[in-house]
Amino acid sequence: MVANSQIFKYLSLFAILIVLVFGAFFSGYLFRHMTEFTDNPKIHEITRFINDNFSKLKNTAVGNDNFFKENFRDYGTQLYSTFFPISMTALQLPERGRPGRGGGLTSVGDQVLLLTHDGQIYMAHSRDGFRLSGIEPPINNFREYKAAFKTPAYENFNPDFDTFRYNDILFLSFGGRDKLAASFTKWRPDEECFVNAVSVADVSDLGPDPNEWVLGANDWETLFEASPCIVLDERHTGLGYNHGGRITFDGHANLYLTNGDFGRNLPKNGSAEAGSPVTSMAQDPSTEYGKVIRIDLASGSGTIVSRGHRNPQGIAIDDLDRLWVVEHGMNGGDELNLIRMGNNYGWPLETYGTQYSGFPFPGTKEVGAHSEFVRPELAWLPSIAPGGLTVVRGFHELWDGDLLIGTLRSRKLVRVRIRDGRVVFTEDVDVGLRIRYVLQHDTGEIVLWTDDENKLIFLSPSYAAVGEGYVIAEAYLSNEMQLDSGLKGRVAASLGACMECHSLDAGNNVNAPSLAGIYGAPIGKSSFAGYSDAMRDASGTWTRELLLAYLEDPDSVVSGTAMPNPNLADPAVRTALVDLLAGISSKN
Repeated sequence: MVANSQIFKYLSLFAILIVLVFGAFFSGYLFRHMTEFTDNPKIHEITRFINDNFSKLKNTAVGNDNFFKENFRDYGTQLYSTFFPISMTALQLPERGRPGRGGGLTSVGDQVLLLTHDGQIYMAHSRDGFRLSGIEPPINNFREYKAAFKTPAYENFNPDFDTFRYNDILFLSFGGRDKLAASFTKWRPDEECFVNAVSVADVSDLGPDPNEWVLGANDWETLFEASPCIVLDERHTGLGYNHGGRITFDGHANLYLTNGDFGRNLPKNGSAEAGSPVTSMAQDPSTEYGKVIRIDLASGSGTIVSRGHRNPQGIAIDDLDRLWVVEHGMNGGDELNLIRMGNNYGWPLETYGTQYSGFPFPGTKEVGAHSEFVRPELAWLPSIAPGGLTVVRGFHELWDGDLLIGTLRSRKLVRVRIRDGRVVFTEDVDVGLRIRYVLQHDTGEIVLWTDDENKLIFLSPSYAAVGEGYVIAEAYLSNEMQLDSGLKGRVAASLGACMECHSLDAGNNVNAPSLAGIYGAPIGKSSFAGYSDAMRDASGTWTRELLLAYLEDPDSVVSGTAMPNPNLADPAVRTALVDLLAGISSKN
């Protein structure tokens, strides 16, 4: 028996040794060869989906019919910034004509014009509703592009038609005429290749009311097409990603276009090691991809302003005539860049991010560093996936002049304050939806176009006063609670400690659940995103007895809660706090 156990012991040790040796070999192989695999755009899309949804999916139980109700929250009608609440009204648009994401917004007087990824154009009059316009988009030859994959040359490809899209729309006045400009991907059937294109249409003679405009697809004229025309390849499932395609007007004679590299960054000689040579459109001065392009509105000629960009998205010109661009990195390395003529921003030779696998990008000279090329003004690790950019004007005096970024992955707005040539601070405002586009509307409202729920959202400063909940609580404590002055002081101090995390404004669940309506509310069911699993899974409502017990020992009520013990040893203070919460709940 002993001999057998000894043999088993040695066999087990030998098996472990084999696994370790194989693991070390396989890890080295993976490091050398995984780059080519993880640079496949399909893998990128799958990785993004997993990253965006894993935290939700891990809470899913088989047969849990309430999963979507519990994990996809209703964010209500109000958002919260540091200085003031923001009123939010959403217009629900019809389902997309075909799968995909993209599109853009522009202001036409008090109307918002929305161009969807598949070419539908809607008019929205502020918060009052929307209608499908009489405007057709410029021809992009999508049908011919789709048909090409039925031919022998491309029948073995696995195309992703969702990425073939319209990217932006812009209303502008130039040369005494009103015009619409549209940016989109265009297929050239005769050459079997594609380009990023900008077309314009004169709308001056269509009347003063854009709701009555009628514009055909052939009424658009091609202004600019990027060079060269990119041929299809199986590696990029046809088109590829990283379009860019956003446009802005300088108010004089030029459009500026963000032109992505469509993922065309290939290691030379098949090498996938960091530091190996890379064939890069973004670095090649003979191509217009991976660049910011200035387009002359009179001639249509394009000039490369800057290079070294991967997927530049939002673009805006501020009140000092500075040109700003936000762009996607890969796994980290999203950037805010101040664009200047002749600058090289480094992609793919320098980036603060990595591949989606975590391995360095081929060709990078120094991992996680910007030492040779122009550094971004701001970078994000991990990625936020910036989808849109605007300059705030006429929204609120505390925001005006700042940059505002809409994000896809982190589902929030990011406000950026620039002073004296540097980033002073950023502020996050949680929205809870993938924000594809952000527009400073001519009416002063900020308008968002979202990916995942097909919503057009109008934002304006709320009439609710900042700290209104605290004023209500202070007045209730001072005037309606019959307590001696010493106890009132201790209750006020304890309430102040609570407000280090919790707001007393109704619905403000950004940093922690609001205390304004906590009395009698369902446990763990507000829109607060940071609940512990224990609190999220709890049932029942916050009764007087439960609140008293929770203030004494949170873990005794919800085992595993993230709430630290508030150390309220005085039962009179706990009782008065619960009385206060009950009182202000009736006033909100």
